[in-house]
Amino acid sequence: MMDDVAAKLKMDPVEFILKNMSRQAGDETPYTTYTLEECIRRGAEAFEWTTRWRPRPGSDTGPIKRGSGVSFLVFRAGLGRSSAVVRVDAKPGEALSGRVRQIAAASDPRTGTYAVEIAIDRPDGLSSGMIGRVEIVAQGAEHLRTVPIESLLEADGDRATLFALGPDGKAKRVSVEVAFVRGDQAAVRGALQGIGRVVTDGAAYLDDGVSVRVTP
Repeated sequence: MMDDVAAKLKMDPVEFILKNMSRQAGDETPYTTYTLEECIRRGAEAFEWTTRWRPRPGSDTGPIKRGSGVSFLVFRAGLGRSSAVVRVDAKPGEALSGRVRQIAAASDPRTGTYAVEIAIDRPDGLSSGMIGRVEIVAQGAEHLRTVPIESLLEADGDRATLFALGPDGKAKRVSVEVAFVRGDQAAVRGALQGIGRVVTDGAAYLDDGVSVRVTP
């Protein structure tokens, strides 16, 4: 879709994406860590995008034509916030509650550790320089359904839709929430109980309720 809009505006699709990509969560709160723009620029450089892309497809010389395009997906991790228990040496026997506020995007090159910022619920009596220990309590496990990433349509942040194949052989559009992506699989939340198959090839051309013939 973005390629089509860029073509109508006679813009380079990569530049169109960089000009219009969201740099704030919900278009309101700036991200604490944001490297997607650098990722796209470095990917375009590695692919030699400026020399391979053609404003008009097939306009390169020679009998062999090669197409080039760009696309990307953005999903939040969906891991939620972990809680923390903080014990400060200056307050022996007292456990303070808190939550993980931020985790560093990269490890310290000298120690290999990650800096973690903890927000303490009641920091009364604490001051800079105090020494303590922190125990991070991971969020409880959640059972999620995984689907091939190519089955996801109309992705918008962590929201997407897919077509599930019902027992009557008809396609059913289902809204899902994407928890995370791992390789070619996406872990999703949604009304997928009792559904054993989802549509991948040709899903973008389906309508809700149409009959589907499965081919091996």
